Formats: sequence, structure tokens, C-alpha cells
Amino acid sequence: MSTHKSSKRYERQMNLQSLPDNFQDLLRNSKVLILGAGGLGCAASIYVAAAGVGKITVVDRDTINEPDLNRQILYTPEDIGKKKAKTCVERLHKFNPDIECVGLAKEINDKLLKDLVPKHDIVMDLCDNYSTRIKIAEACQKYGRQCVVAAVNGLEGFVMVTDKGSACFGCLYPDEVKLSVSPPRVLGAAAGNVGVLAAMRCILTLCNVGKVGVMYCLDFINMIIDEIEITKSTNCHVCCKA
Repeated sequence: MSTHKSSKRYERQMNLQSLPDNFQDLLRNSKVLILGAGGLGCAASIYVAAAGVGKITVVDRDTINEPDLNRQILYTPEDIGKKKAKTCVERLHKFNPDIECVGLAKEINDKLLKDLVPKHDIVMDLCDNYSTRIKIAEACQKYGRQCVVAAVNGLEGFVMVTDKGSACFGCLYPDEVKLSVSPPRVLGAAAGNVGVLAAMRCILTLCNVGKVGVMYCLDFINMIIDEIEITKSTNCHVCCKA
């Protein structure tokens, strides 16, 4: 039985047979770094907070714009013009005052990753550009941190957990993929589903449950989830030089 001070809040998720007995304490003592507070980040962060993860750090330099509101569910029209990271953690803290939430309205670069990645137990890459994802993958490989990588486009998405020994984002995409439409078209519910699955993978990974190096591909038109094991590339420009 967990000794969490707010165990009443978590009683419906405690003593789950498929999870360790100390599941809640594992989460309470964990630190999660969420990179990106957009459609994926909003959905993922609220469920990571709901689970009782002890500390959540959210990084996003952007401000909230009206086109964001179809999928970035933590924000309202009154938030337009505000910084996403700060607004996101304000909502998370109101939702669960028991946990520590830190919001950084900063650019995700090598210096920031060097400072933050080693201080957290797991990283969630919920960004929307290739170069940033590569930097995140490099930092996670260098500092030996597991990473939940998620992406959404239109009515499709994927989620994968990586670690030092598995395939990384660079193995998956050795070259940048150019989207046919810019900005990309995204249904809000699709982003929400992918973000929630990313939260699930994060929570379970913190408890040493689930597969690493496996990509779950979501096709919302046909309501299909494919499981694809990604092979670690022997000449990956990210993990082979880490």
C-alpha cells in the first residue's frame, strides 16, 4: 500500500494487479521533463499530473494563439498571448496541488537539455520539429535517460519509448521528413489520443512496465493500433556516437 499523503485521491489506481505494489510511491518520487506544451503536451501533462508524478517540468517558448485551441485543451480564449509553459503548469498545479510543477518559457537547445535532462527520470519529446527532436534524442542518449517520443499528423500518430540500448528517434528518422502541408492539419481529438497514450507509456515506464523500442502507430480512420519493433541502426548519427 502506498504511503502517499493524498492516497485518497489515488485510491482508484492503487493496487492494480499489473503494476508494482509501490506503484504510487514510484510516481511520487519521479521527475518528468515534458518538452512541448502543445496539443500532445496538454493532453499528456494533465494525465501525468493526475497520476501523481512528484515533479513535472514543462518547457515551451511559444505563446498561445487562437488556432491552437482546437487541440491544446488546457488553454482558453482568455489565454491567447500568454506563454504556453507558464499557463500549462498553472493549470496542472490547480488540478493537482500535491505535485511540483515548473514551467520554463525557453528555447529547447543543447544548453537547456544539458541542464535539465540529467535532473529528470524520464523525458517526453512532444515537440513539432525535427531538429529539436534530434537534439532531445542526443541528450537522452548521452545522459542515459528514457524518452517517450510522440507525434501526430492529421488523423494518424505514433508513440515510442526509447532508452540507451534501443533504437532512438535518429534510427527511426535518419533524415528530416517534410510534411506535405504547412502548417500541418491536426484534429484535436487525434492529438488528445496520442498525448494520452504518451502519458500512459510514461507512467508505465516509470514503473518498469511495458516495451522499449517499440513504436505504436495509431490510425484513427480505421481505429487500428499497429505495434512495430524498431531495429537499432548500426550507423545512426544519434545513438551510435553517444
